[in-house]
Amino acid sequence: MKKAVTLNEVFPLINEQLLAGGSASFITHGISMKPLLRDGCDTVYLEKPKGKIKKYDVVFYLNGEHFTLHRVVKLNGGLICRGDNQTQNESPIDESEIIAIMTHYERNGKKRSVESVGYIIYSRIWVNTVFLRKCTRKLLSVFRRNKK
Repeated sequence: MKKAVTLNEVFPLINEQLLAGGSASFITHGISMKPLLRDGCDTVYLEKPKGKIKKYDVVFYLNGEHFTLHRVVKLNGGLICRGDNQTQNESPIDESEIIAIMTHYERNGKKRSVESVGYIIYSRIWVNTVFLRKCTRKLLSVFRRNKK
């Protein structure tokens, strides 16, 4: 029998595993990291960071009362994060607030490393084309409004 549980319910187990030097995984929920991660379909694998957090890393942290898995897009007075499906940066967070970093993700039974060439290219392109995505969304909203 499968039972859906929230991250809040299993976080003590995840944190215990991470603090012991292990890894943890869970199926993603939400659309903020699309197109990389699909809601309810993809599994992410996390570990404690082994060094400094870098631009393009996908980090797991507590944002207010919600756990968040977003990409670091800038290092400027803290870590500036943004979901891949978002165009607005979040407020800076301190590196000490990071619970874990994504090392792999799994889609359709195939594990993909964040160190693979394809992933590295994707993350660089996606972060650095946010302005184009903002303009495209704005244009689409204008066209939709004019269509009515």
